[in-house]
Amino acid sequence: MRRFLSVLVIVFAAAAGGCPKPAPPPPKNTPKAAVAVRPEKGFRKKPTAPATPEQEAIFTILEAEAAAFKDATQGLQPDSQPSAVSKALLKYADALDKVDVNPAPSPFGAALSKYRLAVRALQESLSRLPDAYTGAQFGDMMKALFRGDSATGKALGGDVMNSVRSVSEALEAMYTATLPYGFDVDR
Repeated sequence: MRRFLSVLVIVFAAAAGGCPKPAPPPPKNTPKAAVAVRPEKGFRKKPTAPATPEQEAIFTILEAEAAAFKDATQGLQPDSQPSAVSKALLKYADALDKVDVNPAPSPFGAALSKYRLAVRALQESLSRLPDAYTGAQFGDMMKALFRGDSATGKALGGDVMNSVRSVSEALEAMYTATLPYGFDVDR
């Protein structure tokens, strides 16, 4: 009887437009993304732009910033709790404070200073959250906030939501400040 029903389901599915193909299994050993602590953006020198001292200074600072971010966040996992993310952001903010912005043009230096303050504010906001999230719940809410989905991340509170918005805006301003100096920004 069971076999007859299985055949019957397949026949009806074929008559209704074909059998749906099963989704391919996810690739094995693919690492899951860690908790988002800033928007995903990138930069590169325009190949057609002439090399200038300002461009080199900005490039050196952005490379130092990217290395500090990678170093500070390398241990974060999708199920990391707020205390771990706060600790990583503190390490990142401390590294940002050590980056010398004097050789860079003042608009870029001002934008980087605002970004530093925004990262510190986010770190402080996250340090007040409890480590009471299950699985990747916290990481999913943070990713949603950085993608502009405030409805999903509102459970983290207005302080965190405002801090995430500040980090996103400050990072955008920092990268926008590079454009006159021969950079392309991935948005």
